[in-house]
Amino acid sequence: TLSPFSLPNVGLFVYGTLPVYIVKWVAITLDMNNYDEITFVGRALSGLFDLATIFMLFLIARRLYGKGTALLAAVLMAFSVFNIQLSHFYAVDTYANLFIVATMYFLLVATTSGRWRDYALTGLMPGLGLASKVSALTLAAPILVGIGIDYYRRSREADALHALEQTIVRLLTVAVLAGLVFRLAQPAAFGGPGFWNLSF
Repeated sequence: TLSPFSLPNVGLFVYGTLPVYIVKWVAITLDMNNYDEITFVGRALSGLFDLATIFMLFLIARRLYGKGTALLAAVLMAFSVFNIQLSHFYAVDTYANLFIVATMYFLLVATTSGRWRDYALTGLMPGLGLASKVSALTLAAPILVGIGIDYYRRSREADALHALEQTIVRLLTVAVLAGLVFRLAQPAAFGGPGFWNLSF
């Protein structure tokens, strides 16, 4: 019943339902699940997701350029009028932004460490981002570039065939986890009724 497709004559719905589910669950938990108060829950959560995005941006900039640049990036994003507006109107973009920026952070960590665990975290984030807004699909490009960089580094340090095997395992990890998380977080995108019915 939370699916927008449960209503008659609903056409294309490009926004993911994960932010809707999160707000609904929190509103029920806080006993604010009514027409007058649920918008306040949505705005507060949207603001919190936006703050988390600022923190993730800080982590990326600190890793790449140092603490001073990271603080500058965080301040500039904190005063970005567009982000403040999105939080105020409870848009799904703040949720998608967090998962997109978090994907970039974990991808950055994964390509430098090469650890499977970091690639697993990288796989979780785009699935959540796609369940928030379909434009997160564009994350496929930087993920492929990052994994390509990791392959290049591995092939220089060890046997090229072994490096290719390691790269394929990590690519499959990201793809499978992203798909699984999207299936769980955006069930309205699939025909159902069973979990394994993957038709859109």
